[in-house]
Amino acid sequence: MIANAAELMAWIQNHLPELDEHRYHPWQAEPPVPGALVAWVQVRIRTPGRADALTSITLTAAPIHDEPAPEPPRSSSGCAH
Repeated sequence: MIANAAELMAWIQNHLPELDEHRYHPWQAEPPVPGALVAWVQVRIRTPGRADALTSITLTAAPIHDEPAPEPPRSSSGCAH
């Protein structure tokens, strides 16, 4: 059982998939972008005398884009100037 927030953070970090640091940014609590890895963590909070509470955290690792997408080729009109 996890007793505090620090233990919860350590557990999450130990259980997230390893990332290729050359292909993905670190895990963040941000909406996913195309090509991102997504991890969904569900936490059940048990407190004596209370109903269980359930929450979830969605983490994403966005891909690293080193170069901008190439521009499409321009068509030539065939006219010489």
